[in-house]
Amino acid sequence: MDEGSLEAAIEVYKGQLRQVEAALGAESEAQAEAEAQADLQRLRADLQQLVALTESSLLSVRKSRLLEQLEPAQDDEYAAFQAAVGGGELAVEEESSREEEEVVAAAAEVGGTKVRAPYRTPWAPLQYHNAMIVDMESDEPPEPTVRVLWIHPTQRAMKPCPYYLTGTCRFLDSCRYSHGEVVAISELREFEEVDLSSLEVGSPCLAKFEDEIWYPAKILGYRDCHCNFVRDISR
Repeated sequence: MDEGSLEAAIEVYKGQLRQVEAALGAESEAQAEAEAQADLQRLRADLQQLVALTESSLLSVRKSRLLEQLEPAQDDEYAAFQAAVGGGELAVEEESSREEEEVVAAAAEVGGTKVRAPYRTPWAPLQYHNAMIVDMESDEPPEPTVRVLWIHPTQRAMKPCPYYLTGTCRFLDSCRYSHGEVVAISELREFEEVDLSSLEVGSPCLAKFEDEIWYPAKILGYRDCHCNFVRDISR
């Protein structure tokens, strides 16, 4: 979705959220049933989460647009001058070095940007998963690298350590949870938004269970704005 569509979606979600909050706060002569109140509270929580996710996507789109504007411009006059005094090769090297520095500087500003990053394991082929850049890991040539955390961890080793970002994890490299994956900038791909419009009863999906791991699942039905699903243990 483009920036305009995301902004419009945010306004729609916020309008729905205001309606739900008004319904929750309204007083009537007959008290609403407890179950109906609980449904409205769950709907409010879902809308709040949807607004937060859409605003995050909007931020990602804006950051991507800013990065595109940071494309280094070719300095033709400088290159021509260097070539005229016999420093053509040096000019090319300096131009390449300047471009690399600008790419690194741009990458250092993308903390929080959503991407798709490679995840490697000894027992499975290379897979790409949605992730978020934490920060710049190294700007050393020939390949700058960044550290990413997984948005939808499908196994415990991918689940972000709750103490890592605060610097209080005592286990360091031996921690059972993820302290992020270091990947080369050239390996990053465009973030893939989740398309919820195609979901229907029987559709396969990823669902987050109580251990906060996303497992393969199958939709059984819908009730009160919630999906009922069952974990697909065959996969």
